[in-house]
Amino acid sequence: WFCLGSDTILGATSDPLELFLVDDCEDMQLSYIHGKVNVIYKAPSNNWFMEGGMDTEIKMVEDDGRTYFYQLWYDPDYARFETPPDTKPTEDNQHKFCASCTRLAEIRLREMPSVSEIQEENDGKVFYSVATKNGVQYKADRTS
Repeated sequence: WFCLGSDTILGATSDPLELFLVDDCEDMQLSYIHGKVNVIYKAPSNNWFMEGGMDTEIKMVEDDGRTYFYQLWYDPDYARFETPPDTKPTEDNQHKFCASCTRLAEIRLREMPSVSEIQEENDGKVFYSVATKNGVQYKADRTS
């Protein structure tokens, strides 16, 4: 899903033709759809970090009322703009792929604790020596 720049922290200062990726995914009634638009991804240049302060505004698209562009992903909880996540559909889910749903599922999976490396089994209980949460591995120290 996309949102207008006016719906971000930028408000009225945003480019009216620039959209931002957001992780909001919902079903819409068919009657809400007014027409099809073109959305173009504007990738950053290879030396974007050296271009700060340069007065080289390039018109990305002409305002025909149906063409927009996007460059960034927007996190409304932290009012933060980031490089868009690189999520691609697999061969078996191309017709129902949703980048927002995929990204949110990855975040939920990363936040969910998981265990590995069985250390011992005793009285129907299993003890593990490694737990992982948010990409951080925690290991039990059983040296004492």
